Amino acid sequence: MTEGNENTPVDVNLFEQLFDEAPLPYKVIGFDGRLCQVNKAWLKLLGYQREEVIGQPLRNFVAPGYHNQLDSNIKRIQSGTELKNQAGEMIHANGTNVRVEIEINRRFDPVRSTGDIL
Repeated sequence: MTEGNENTPVDVNLFEQLFDEAPLPYKVIGFDGRLCQVNKAWLKLLGYQREEVIGQPLRNFVAPGYHNQLDSNIKRIQSGTELKNQAGEMIHANGTNVRVEIEINRRFDPVRSTGDIL
């Protein structure tokens, strides 16, 4: 556990479990566009195993018709803009496209000197 506000213990494992067990698909990507973390719902939606996707460019899982949108979104997020309610398509492990709604928030971890995009 780590210390939270007003010395309230915060169980980091609890937050990791909440992320992984969330009913909606979530992903975390670095500023380099590579997947750092995905939850079970993301894996189920797209039919992949975790070891197939971690470290891979998100672009590999985005339908080609949405690559320009992805590039633009990453640049906008890096500048601090949050994105909501954007339509997109991801590539399922079986090769079909899956329509998704995209919401992206920027978080920055100064200790690791990396940024994550959700």
